[in-house]
Amino acid sequence: MARRGQAATPVVAAPKELARYLEFQKLTGPALAAVLRVLDGDDAFRRRVLEATTPEEIGASGWLALSRPAGWQDLLQTVAAAKAAAGGSDDAERRLRDLQRALEASERKRVHAEEARARQREEGEAVHEELTAVRKARRRAEDALSAVERRVDELGQKLEDRETRLAEAQGAREAREHELAETQRLLGEAQAELEHRPVPLVPGERSVDLSALREATSRLERAAATLARSVDGVLAEVPPEPVLLEGVGATAGPVRIPLPLPGGVVADTVEGARWLLARPEVIVLVDGYNVAKTAWPDDALESQRTRLVRALDELATRTGATAEIVFDGPEDPAPTARQGTRSVGVRYSGGALADDVVVDLVDAYPVDRPVVVVSNDREVRDAARAKAATVIGSDTLIAVFTV
Repeated sequence: MARRGQAATPVVAAPKELARYLEFQKLTGPALAAVLRVLDGDDAFRRRVLEATTPEEIGASGWLALSRPAGWQDLLQTVAAAKAAAGGSDDAERRLRDLQRALEASERKRVHAEEARARQREEGEAVHEELTAVRKARRRAEDALSAVERRVDELGQKLEDRETRLAEAQGAREAREHELAETQRLLGEAQAELEHRPVPLVPGERSVDLSALREATSRLERAAATLARSVDGVLAEVPPEPVLLEGVGATAGPVRIPLPLPGGVVADTVEGARWLLARPEVIVLVDGYNVAKTAWPDDALESQRTRLVRALDELATRTGATAEIVFDGPEDPAPTARQGTRSVGVRYSGGALADDVVVDLVDAYPVDRPVVVVSNDREVRDAARAKAATVIGSDTLIAVFTV
């Protein structure tokens, strides 16, 4: 078999220990010992020899030595004993052949059983792989469903906030219309009263009814008060000034006043945000992740931060505003995450919440500088209004980016 392998195409290499004996015409004692060692140690080569040999060619003992079924050594002793007892008779040979056939049948059954076990293992592995794939698909579906549910909740909250703002704006508009109508009526009455006032005949002489004049003056005062209320209604919603409790940090001095908006302009709209950001020396304080995660929810955090800084820098170039972004957490070691620009500053909240840092920064600027706070967070918005800052939503700022 070793020689046939060497002559085959492709070549089947012979065991190294037999290489030196391939040219021998007759095997010596050392050569036979090497053959036995190879058959004992090289299972693959022994199977090649077994497949190319029949029991009739090598006898029962030789076939047992090559095939090595379970208990082959005991069977080999049995064959040897039977052969010795039979003395080479035909009956012994028949018994040997029967034993060989029985051993062959046993070997075939063993091979079939091993093949069946191998098939079962393969089927089990396939089932396991399929089950693993199904579990992964289910986890992906559950994650996608959770993301959709979170998005639905966010959109629902945004819709609720916008409906509330719309209702407030509608009520304010109706109130302003009523006040304007009342003002026009009072002004008309006062004007009619003045038009009917008689002209003095002699310089310095008063031919006017003083009581009527006083009544007209009173009406004018009421008209002026109503007009003032109407103008106040046109302005953006102005939060009340913080009340200082007596003896607890109460100090006298200037207080911050929210930016008054022109008539018909609402702060938390694209038009209002553009007008606010174009005010001289305006400071824009941005709740970083609140804006970035709303604008680019699928990006990595570093990418969100970089894109927000770039967008604000471009906006500051157009409007002249100065912006400061506050992100949650400790400072990121990535250089692109901590670098700001000349118009956009970047800071991290460290052990505090970015919400609190944004609100605290309102007091860090002089009261005569207008401050605009950008966030969708209700608590941040309420606290910023309480400090007389003007508030716009993250969605509004994002819309200004894209317009």
